[in-house]
Amino acid sequence: MKGFRLKKFIALFCSIAATVLIASFASAGCTAISEPTENAGLETIKIRMQERRFSTAFGSFEIEDSAKKSVADQISGLSGEGELKCVTLRRVRQSEYFISEVVLFESDSTIFYFTISGETASDEFRMINFWATTDFDKIRGFLY
Repeated sequence: MKGFRLKKFIALFCSIAATVLIASFASAGCTAISEPTENAGLETIKIRMQERRFSTAFGSFEIEDSAKKSVADQISGLSGEGELKCVTLRRVRQSEYFISEVVLFESDSTIFYFTISGETASDEFRMINFWATTDFDKIRGFLY
């Protein structure tokens, strides 16, 4: 009888843990790391990407509109189908005024990695450079 209760308890625990984990992925925003502190402007870009609003995500990038559209189309092509989940893998603050991140985006059909760097002023973010790839080996060096 004890073995049966233990099995039921383990099954219940696993079910609750899975529900909590799924709910945390489904929450709005990009699952983040705490140190160094996030930049609100950069978080907005990641949220827009997670919502598949790629054109507006790159609105602050100081390039021609045709180039912004090309970038948005490229990222859209990498993003696959279904809900996009977002996890910040690494955040580096090179100075008080500059930050870089490596971000993982995952959909039902694909995973892609997004690296982004830019200037910060208070909560504002000015995108300087970004890059996206589905090849983990190309971003591995940024994680260490």
